[in-house]
Amino acid sequence: MNLNEIEDLGEMLLSKTAYPVPRFRIIRDILKLSPHNPLYIHAKAGMLKSRWAAEVQHSQHPDGTWGRFHSRDSSIRCKFPTTELAVSRALALGLDRESETLRRAAAFMLRVLECRADWSDPPEKHEGWPINILFITAGTLAKIDAHHPALQVSSEIWVEIVKRSFRSGAYCAEDERAAHRELNKIITKNKYLKLASLYPLLLLSSARSPLPENTERLFLDWLWNKEGGIYYIYDGCLSRFPETSVRGVPFWVEAMEVLSRFCSWRSFTQAAVEWIWRQRDLQGLWDFGANARASIYFPLSDTWRNPIDRKIDCSIRILALLRKYAEDQPPVRL
Repeated sequence: MNLNEIEDLGEMLLSKTAYPVPRFRIIRDILKLSPHNPLYIHAKAGMLKSRWAAEVQHSQHPDGTWGRFHSRDSSIRCKFPTTELAVSRALALGLDRESETLRRAAAFMLRVLECRADWSDPPEKHEGWPINILFITAGTLAKIDAHHPALQVSSEIWVEIVKRSFRSGAYCAEDERAAHRELNKIITKNKYLKLASLYPLLLLSSARSPLPENTERLFLDWLWNKEGGIYYIYDGCLSRFPETSVRGVPFWVEAMEVLSRFCSWRSFTQAAVEWIWRQRDLQGLWDFGANARASIYFPLSDTWRNPIDRKIDCSIRILALLRKYAEDQPPVRL
């Protein structure tokens, strides 16, 4: 697998779809055209006018949220049960921190971090709730903008938790618990966010996280091989690759995407990347099956009535990840 093979597949996908979101994702994330390229400009305009982008934009509340932030309200049926999910969907479509939709969402998160706004979620009754709100909010903001200065405080706390949890050279649950008692004042067991969960990983992989390289490698090696995977994403061992047709595959891929935010992720994922490459079908595409709709990421195409469109969407997600693995410094084609 190399960049030429990845780009050849990207060109092939581009020739097979007329839908605006897949076309933009291929051009931006697989072919890596310059934002000044006319094809890029035209594709982005199409994505912004797409049915899926409109769905996200029109359901956003005036305060920048989509209702509750983290916990779902089972009494209400809506397309985006939480703000977190709407942000993930927006990013999957190709919206970025410069888009009006995600700027408004980020502004709300900043107000929360500055204690000028609150979630609409009903509070959980334990001492970890207030600081967990800050960590979850900051982690979600890190998905939009890994360089945001408001991530600094939360990121540094999690760096210290990692250092203390691995100070013996291996993970120690008691050391992690002690770190939360001292740093976050959470006394009750299991009322703090676990180190192997989504939000700490988003903060630890942000540009505001000064995690030492050796510590990062210890941490990621433990995460890669631990039972239970990453809380809030995938509950299996990451180093045991799933069957490509099972329901959990998109979530394993999402875990890989989160790990790819770390500088040293390539050092232990080579076998996984080689395995992914071998999962192509006779057309050279990937297919997670109809169960892929369980992920907020999908669909990208306007419809999956034709199975080839589902394959294109799945292949875009995989090729974007493989492109990130294959390149050190992405070339920009003018």
